[in-house]
Amino acid sequence: MRISDILNKERIKVKLRSKSKPDAIKELVDLMGSSDSVLDNKEVLKSIVEREKASSTGIGNGVAIPHGKCAGVKNMIGSLGIVKEGIPFDSIDGKPANIVFMLVAPVGPSGPHIKALSVVSRILNNADTRRKLLNCNTPEEVASVLENEEKNIFNKSF
Repeated sequence: MRISDILNKERIKVKLRSKSKPDAIKELVDLMGSSDSVLDNKEVLKSIVEREKASSTGIGNGVAIPHGKCAGVKNMIGSLGIVKEGIPFDSIDGKPANIVFMLVAPVGPSGPHIKALSVVSRILNNADTRRKLLNCNTPEEVASVLENEEKNIFNKSF
């Protein structure tokens, strides 16, 4: 599964309005709401909030990857928001998050969900990629950066 299979430009916001973690999560869930993959927005929000209560998905270096599994989606779906000034996300390094990539998978086998999280994490772990994303002005630019970085990862892996 590729990033482009779960994230399209309609679910990318280069200027997330939110100033807090709960608001960012809600804004990203709302971005998913128009997708045919989403059956129940409230269930999606609940799954993300519950997962976040267990431990923060702020992985550091300005990145957060809130995620969950629930019956509120038919297939895996993602949304992404960029907050150039950053928002507090209880990150492991104590720094605010500038790039928030949300991933929600249906209830079932964890393999695809874990693989998608791994790919997203690997892409966003690269400082140059994060810099490129923060300099994007349109969802199309973000999608292009992610697609190119994903190709680089897969070309190096095989």
